[in-house]
Amino acid sequence: MSDVSQGPGWWQASDGKWYSPDQKPGPVASQVGEKITGVATLVLFISLFLPWFTYSFKFASFSSSVSVDGLWHGWMYLVLILCLAILAYLVMRCGYRELPFKLPIAEEQLLLVGTVVNAVLSILGFLLKPGGIGFTGIGWGFGAF
Repeated sequence: MSDVSQGPGWWQASDGKWYSPDQKPGPVASQVGEKITGVATLVLFISLFLPWFTYSFKFASFSSSVSVDGLWHGWMYLVLILCLAILAYLVMRCGYRELPFKLPIAEEQLLLVGTVVNAVLSILGFLLKPGGIGFTGIGWGFGAF
């Protein structure tokens, strides 16, 4: 530790002191959380376009099946918009050391609120199958899982 840089690789901490390259800390918990949030949000974004609900029917000798994606429920477009906003925010965090704008709440709280809203709406979308409760023949597609 020093009050001035001692050469290449030395880094300055938030306390204003300079530390040697071997004392550089690893990724902090918020960086790991951002990676987990990014991957989970990307998976949710992709799953919105996959079949969530399927219905198979047979009429005389003709049989067919239809499916709808995760956006069948109208409120799932809010999930789509939130996914895009979260992914855009995380991409900007990768590109900027400090964001060019000030957020009204802490960054971790912003991601937490966005992901909780996405989780609640996605669970509701999963549980509320088309046709209502008791309507037989409608199953879940692989996109819902």
